[in-house]
Amino acid sequence: MKKIEYVKKVILRIVYTLTFLLFTVLICIVFAQVFWRYALQSPIFWAEEFARILYVWMIMLALVISMDEGSQASVDLLTKKLFCSRGGRISADLFVNMCMLLFSIVLVIYGFRLSHFVAEQVFPALDISYSVQYLAVPVSSTFLVLIFFTKILHTIFPVKATQE
Repeated sequence: MKKIEYVKKVILRIVYTLTFLLFTVLICIVFAQVFWRYALQSPIFWAEEFARILYVWMIMLALVISMDEGSQASVDLLTKKLFCSRGGRISADLFVNMCMLLFSIVLVIYGFRLSHFVAEQVFPALDISYSVQYLAVPVSSTFLVLIFFTKILHTIFPVKATQE
């Protein structure tokens, strides 16, 4: 369990860093595009396509962070009203995390299939494959598999707080 947590921690650190870098580069590219288009009257022809790729990757990686922290929007009315007992809430959490794990596995499988399917198509201005953009789905979903797997493990085997 400790090794899985360590791997998760390292992956999340990488995801945080990549998300920050993608966001920073995205802002710079968009700002430069607006400046060149309106101030210099000479737009950067590849900026829109590049910004779109960065945006998709940034959103998909931010999804991993959101799911790990539990900061996504959720409706917990059912778990509060229907599953009043602690055991009921644990069962509901386990069910939700298992469904999300299965959905993430499906996204990995079909994301790679979709990426392979669009491999021959290229962005006109960048002359790179659409697969670069579509790979964001299976890559982030692979990280989500790890996130939900560890959440399931923590639900089944809760870690007891150590007293110091």
